[in-house]
Amino acid sequence: MANNLGTTTVAYTLTEGQSNNRPPFFNGKNYSYWKERIRIFIQSIDYNLWKIVVSGPKIPTKTSANGVVTPKEEAEWNEDDKKKIELNAKAINLLHCAISFEEYRKVSRCKTAKEIWEKLQVTHEGTKQVKETRIDMLRKEYEMFSMKDGESIDEAFERFSIIINNLDAMGTNYAEQTLVRKLLRSLTKEWENTATVLTESNNINPITYDELRGKLLAYEATHTNTDSKKKGIALKSQIEPKESESSDGISDDELLFFARKFRRMMKSKGKYKGSSSKEQKIDLSKVTCYHCKETGHFKSNCSKLKKEDK
Repeated sequence: MANNLGTTTVAYTLTEGQSNNRPPFFNGKNYSYWKERIRIFIQSIDYNLWKIVVSGPKIPTKTSANGVVTPKEEAEWNEDDKKKIELNAKAINLLHCAISFEEYRKVSRCKTAKEIWEKLQVTHEGTKQVKETRIDMLRKEYEMFSMKDGESIDEAFERFSIIINNLDAMGTNYAEQTLVRKLLRSLTKEWENTATVLTESNNINPITYDELRGKLLAYEATHTNTDSKKKGIALKSQIEPKESESSDGISDDELLFFARKFRRMMKSKGKYKGSSSKEQKIDLSKVTCYHCKETGHFKSNCSKLKKEDK
């Protein structure tokens, strides 16, 4: 039972790798990805084959006594001429093996590897005008790129890589240092200090695109937990109300309660605490109420005011 479970797990987690002897297969999707892979595959087999795909076949020719160059008849081919024709046939066969039947129908009338390559380019990348429009759109995405709030370094680099890989496939390349400076400018505000340090170090000792990614990932791994704890503490301090206490541990509310109680007690005895710390004896016969204008009591003890309040 355990063996069956282990076999099932391996089957789901491991996949078959690509073969060095079989060209990458194109089924009509992700042309830019296939285009780059097939280019490398053809060059690894024979670079002369790639030259045939890009520049076209070398057709055997002959020059007449008048200096006119004309193609040779098949019967006139020598061994070198046959090798030239064989290169074109190998390139055609390789491209045919790398595309699906639906794609083959689009290029079945092409006689050379160069015609097949250009036909696939026009079909999946568009004409020259369409290609230039796509390049302009990708350049705009490149210029407008910025890291999103809450986005990880891996997620930001993944989005950025898609843009520059598509530009590379269209023949538009950016220098390594240009990409590094662009990414440093695109980081969010929380990365501002780190970006400043890396920018200064890059001016002294330039770093590569991959080195920048490694440094940012290392910083993210070591500081993310600390920053989240700080944010949690700050948020908790905002949610929980603070109790202002005096140095002896008594809160301001308690002090205010005792002060009011003491003041009422002093009023009931005919005393009033003024601005000074000493208590003063007050003669009520000389006191005039501000409300009823009668003597003998304060406004706070005015019976008429209490009746009006009721």
